[in-house]
Amino acid sequence: VLSNTDSTAIADGFHVLPWDVPEYNTPGYVIEAATKYTRRQDWMNFTLGQPSDDSEACLSLNELRAALLDAHPGTSCSRVMGLDLGLESYCVIASVFPDQTVVIEHIEAIPIEDMIARREALVRQFRVRASVTDTMPYVESVIRMQRMDPNLYGAIYVKSKATETHTVKMAEEDKEKGTLNIKAVHLNRDKAFDELMDAVRYGKLKKVSDGMDDLWMAHAVDMKRVREFDNNNEMVFSWRKSKLGLDHAWHATLYAFTAAKLLTTIGGFGGALPLLSTFKVLPLKQ
Repeated sequence: VLSNTDSTAIADGFHVLPWDVPEYNTPGYVIEAATKYTRRQDWMNFTLGQPSDDSEACLSLNELRAALLDAHPGTSCSRVMGLDLGLESYCVIASVFPDQTVVIEHIEAIPIEDMIARREALVRQFRVRASVTDTMPYVESVIRMQRMDPNLYGAIYVKSKATETHTVKMAEEDKEKGTLNIKAVHLNRDKAFDELMDAVRYGKLKKVSDGMDDLWMAHAVDMKRVREFDNNNEMVFSWRKSKLGLDHAWHATLYAFTAAKLLTTIGGFGGALPLLSTFKVLPLKQ
């Protein structure tokens, strides 16, 4: 991959495969190297020089295509919304069924200046019961939307070794202390994305097929699950986006998926809907 695209130097480049230089990469070496790696993906990347992802690293396009539905499965559902805010924001609206299946039925890109008005219109159109939106850097917009919608939560990514994928925190307005009436959900980032990947694989997250399929799948596979050392020098899995960073619709999908869990908090399905995973409700620190 050419890295110095602005260079005016004249040079020739060659793509050399391992078997092009058998004196260096002998067949025995290539086969022996396969026994040195715990993952086939690493052997293909570092020995064969071929791009490869395994099921541990990310969802495949085939898995995402298998999650597409020809039609909406029914009407016995509540609807939730996930918002990823930016200059071009992404909105994901999904149906939540009593068996905990979440079905995406609408994805829309919205300019940030139109977000508040457009979101309000979509909430009315789809009768959205619960919403989750990222908080930074548009905190003022989130507070304004929360004043209009008591069932909207601001999401904040955190890293934790706890088993919970998310924790709900609430604070009441106190003018003397300078605190605002805000509801937040702290998302245990890596564990939450792990659960989202499993939801696709086990048929608990689906999408009604439409013109946004390719964009949704492209944003889903933009993120990769990589192994790295944490501050304690322990090997952990972390989700990282590519240099392009085209993952906004996937973050909005996670927020909608989290909103589905919050339906019990606000009394969705008459309070009978079981949690998709455990969470705690704690007071927000001042």
